[in-house]
Amino acid sequence: MYDKEMLDNFSRDYAQKCRVTDQISAELFDANGVLRGLRDKNGNGVVAGLTNISKIESFRMENGQKIPCDGNLWYRGYNVIDLVKGFEGKRYGFEEVTYLLLFGELPSPAQLKTFCEALANARHLPTNFTRDVIMKAPSADLMNSLTRSVLTLASYDDGISDSSLQTVLMQCMKLISEMPMLAVYGYHSYNHFLRDESLYIHRPQPELSTAENILLMLRPDKKYTALEAQVLDAALVLHMEHGGGNNSTFTTRVVTSAGSDTYSVIAAALSSLKGPKHGGANIKVVQMMDEIRREVSDWGDEDEVKAYLGKLVDKQAFDRKGLIYGMGHAVYSLSDPRARVFKHFVEALAIEKEEGVLAEKTLPGDRKNMVLAGSYVLAGRGTVAVTATGMATEIGQIAALLAEQEERETPLQKKLGETGKLLGMGALIICGIIFGMGLLRRQPPFPMFMTSVSLAVAAIPEGLPAIVTIVLAIGMQRMARKNTIIRRLPAVETLGSAEVICSDKTGTLTQNRMKVTRLAAIGKGLEQDEEKRRFILTLFTLCNDVKRQGTKIIGEPTEKALAEAAEEGGVSLKGLWEEMPRIGEVPFSSERKLMTTVHPSGGKWISVTKGAPDVLLEKCAYCLDGGRQAVFDGRRKSEARLKNGEMAANALRVVAVAFREWDEEPLFFTAEEVERDLVFAGMAGMMDPPRPEAQAAVEICQKAGIRPVMITGDHALTAQAIAAELGIYRAGDTVLTGQELEQMSDEALERAAEDCTVFARVSPAHKVRIVKAFQKEGRVVAMTGDGVNDAPALKAADIGCAMGKNGTEVAKGAADMILMDDNFATIVEAVREGRGIYENIRKAVHFLLSSNIGEIMTIFVAMCFGWATPLLPIQLLWVNLVTDSLPAIALGVDPADADSMEQPPRKGNSLFSDGMVSRIALEGAMIGMLALLAFGIGHIYFDEEGAYITGRTMAFAVLSLSQLIHAFNMRSEHSLFRISPLGNPMLLLALFIGCLMQIGVIMVLPLAEIFKVCPLNGTEWLIVGALALTPLPVVELEKLCDRRRRKK
Repeated sequence: MYDKEMLDNFSRDYAQKCRVTDQISAELFDANGVLRGLRDKNGNGVVAGLTNISKIESFRMENGQKIPCDGNLWYRGYNVIDLVKGFEGKRYGFEEVTYLLLFGELPSPAQLKTFCEALANARHLPTNFTRDVIMKAPSADLMNSLTRSVLTLASYDDGISDSSLQTVLMQCMKLISEMPMLAVYGYHSYNHFLRDESLYIHRPQPELSTAENILLMLRPDKKYTALEAQVLDAALVLHMEHGGGNNSTFTTRVVTSAGSDTYSVIAAALSSLKGPKHGGANIKVVQMMDEIRREVSDWGDEDEVKAYLGKLVDKQAFDRKGLIYGMGHAVYSLSDPRARVFKHFVEALAIEKEEGVLAEKTLPGDRKNMVLAGSYVLAGRGTVAVTATGMATEIGQIAALLAEQEERETPLQKKLGETGKLLGMGALIICGIIFGMGLLRRQPPFPMFMTSVSLAVAAIPEGLPAIVTIVLAIGMQRMARKNTIIRRLPAVETLGSAEVICSDKTGTLTQNRMKVTRLAAIGKGLEQDEEKRRFILTLFTLCNDVKRQGTKIIGEPTEKALAEAAEEGGVSLKGLWEEMPRIGEVPFSSERKLMTTVHPSGGKWISVTKGAPDVLLEKCAYCLDGGRQAVFDGRRKSEARLKNGEMAANALRVVAVAFREWDEEPLFFTAEEVERDLVFAGMAGMMDPPRPEAQAAVEICQKAGIRPVMITGDHALTAQAIAAELGIYRAGDTVLTGQELEQMSDEALERAAEDCTVFARVSPAHKVRIVKAFQKEGRVVAMTGDGVNDAPALKAADIGCAMGKNGTEVAKGAADMILMDDNFATIVEAVREGRGIYENIRKAVHFLLSSNIGEIMTIFVAMCFGWATPLLPIQLLWVNLVTDSLPAIALGVDPADADSMEQPPRKGNSLFSDGMVSRIALEGAMIGMLALLAFGIGHIYFDEEGAYITGRTMAFAVLSLSQLIHAFNMRSEHSLFRISPLGNPMLLLALFIGCLMQIGVIMVLPLAEIFKVCPLNGTEWLIVGALALTPLPVVELEKLCDRRRRKK
């Protein structure tokens, strides 16, 4: 029964609470240029109002710039996401949050009980109202029906002209209770009178929540599931308030300023919600979905759906407005927080309807009721039921995944294999051609066979495998000096081909230690108030279990961070502990989420309590505001909650601290007595900060065309915040969670991976899928990890990087390389080293093949023209020995080009890409022509009649020495004048040794007789020297032409 007296009493008692919690300081109106009316003294329109009820965040400020971010919505300082999570699956929250919005604080159990009874009492329509008003004029437009009903209710209210706060509060509570009845009965009336369906009018039940009553009244059989009621309850909470600038709130302020009554104000607000771009968008969404069902034949065909959505945006379909309705509020830049929360509920609802078992879909990281094999028990005791053993356990499934991964050929192995086949076929063809030509010219078969074999040996750079191995081994040594241990030799070069680096967050991109990054308190100017900051840090130090061992602070990460922040803020830990020793404590417990310590303080005592802000704030009756203690009223509590919400939204772990002074020693008090009527001091926000060098390393990666991706088991919000700070996550990128990955096919994941830079809350199987999705397009993928659960992905990646400090032996065993400092920047240095090694191998191949082609050209051209053989087999083999060993190895240790990390990854290019084949052919022809020229000059001008020994000696010397000089051309694709001539001491040493050996076999008579050569005189050596140096200017000219051609 309706009890007016009860409502009168409730409204009178709570009217004062509204005055306190909703009062806005007069200074704020002046500071913001806001007047209390709609026009200023000159008659000009003014800003309509301010609100402390809710706040919207759609951008964040970074270095003075507005950066798009995932949206956040706060009610009275509470993040709406936290509010929903707080009651999800435990109780219904609409009534609780209604109390919060009306009165500025969350209710105690007793207050909530009284409030719910008041709402239930008001859930009553006037006699015959449903028949005479709602059913008299049924309408398909439910918003119009609601507006009419609200206006009509005014005629039943005797206090319509009373605008006192008590009366307005009572009217608002009645409307809150009656609105569901007006909506549901209006809907049933429409169904009955306009659609000829049965009429159902069910009375609400006082013991049920608002959400439950709506479903009870809506359903013909009054039946609904608990999950359906929870989803509806969450929807009601998510749409209760939306900042001071939305249509309905603004309209309410405008109409209220005219002195209108409550019913007219609410009716006007309802009218402002109509229309397809606001509250009426729900109708548009339904109509749009009906249209899509008609136009799209296959919902499983993503391309067909995407094509139709493109037509919507291009104004070619549906209402031709270019809008996709129902995608969240336009005020947000990246995502609507209400959509994010509601998406979770909708997925849960869908699972319940389809499969009936929700728990089975819970990801391993969120199974808080499970103890996994291989875990360590740090504290406590318990009894567990074994649900799986052996390979059926999570660790067993990881082992199975690890066994499934196959070894992959590295990019270098593939390219060297292709090169080997090409050179082998080429050598056989050349050998056959030379031998055939010799027989056609009636040359003796055996000498021709020996020459052909010698040429075949010259054509194949048989030293290449050894040189590659030596170069990789030297690179392995260099990387070991940079904290990288290589387990598989080809991995040295593979990392240089990386196009995607999938990195873990904790310890690799971050410092793996908590650090206080922000302090907050009631009021402004905390940054400048050193005394207050030191006092807050002193409290955190007193209520702390850390110990000092020498120069180190030992303790739990959160407490250690607080103690370190105190030291940095000028607090002496040792001095404070000696001056104010702990004489009592109430230890922290997960149930209370609080910890309290007691200390002597100047003849009195002080108890210090720290813990979760949402719990601690409710224990506080006072706060520090400026330099004094003040009552911790609704406004100040809202400010504290808002600051807590802002820090939490920035992925900070927030701890609050409060204190209480005692005249007598509080040793025999209970926890409840010590932890009440506290003075709120402040809060500390902390996080595992990014490594200082990580941001620069990420930037280098991106310049080098490498895409850094974060894969972590942490929560999405935390991961996104760290990724955004490092530059991994940018506007337009997406974040995928393990829950979303579970719903995706491999093909859908491959498409989603194109825009995703953060994967959060992922399982071991997810990591393998992510790696393979990136590999699908032929990308080379590097993966970092430290745990047993990372091992399958480490093995599946082209290069697995395990952590040396914190990595498990399983992870290290599956990896190709180990980072001894667990640092992302070390990976980037390894990439630089890998790119340098690959380029050096290319230099060696380029040098060897161009030199070998020079040897082939010398013999081949001479035979084509019927000349005598310029070189004997033993001389060819000697040239091979001198030029294919030391110079090629020296090129393998050449320093990398300064711009190596400014070039894109080389993808699937062969060793001979970028015009290398033509350059090898031209340079080989040049070396061959120089040797033939030396042979001709020696034979014509210095040999006796019919002899060839001087010509062969000069050709022998030029062929060998020109190749040694040509090695310097290989050092860079840029001009030699742009690099230091002393930059590669090994190459200078190779030149010196090669020249010494070549001159020795010519000038030392016993050796000269073996190699069928003769000592040369000064003139002959001058000619040899001039011809041997010719490759330098010729190749410089070739490089100049290449650069000009590329510019065009």
